[in-house]
Amino acid sequence: MVFSLSVSAQPSTKSAQDSWQEAATTQLMETISDWAGAWQAQLADIYITHYTLDYKAPEWETRAEWLADRRASISKTEYIKLRLIDFEMVELTENAATTRFTLIYERPGYSDETYKELRFIGRSGIWLIKEENNLRVTRL
Repeated sequence: MVFSLSVSAQPSTKSAQDSWQEAATTQLMETISDWAGAWQAQLADIYITHYTLDYKAPEWETRAEWLADRRASISKTEYIKLRLIDFEMVELTENAATTRFTLIYERPGYSDETYKELRFIGRSGIWLIKEENNLRVTRL
């Protein structure tokens, strides 16, 4: 898991809404961790399953072009190292969420720090990336 989670054993006085939000936040953090883990392990097909079937990256004309690029760039490099920090839940509803975090990316010959926003759709605890935005990219 890329994010570390801490759980308190304190008695809870939280409302059902607070408990739901906490559970959904944990599910989203685990989803992001799994997404980043597949990327780092260079398992392109598993990485891609974290996106909705109608996901289309804004910089690509078609989903097919994006898929070809992601598969090639993920699998053809010697290694990928990722670190995710500063997780923020921007918006959370029963079936939609927006998160932001900093992703530190490294591969041979290139590294950067990206402040990233992921928008999700969710159903029954399964969250898929609907939209991905790089808000700020700094080459390291």
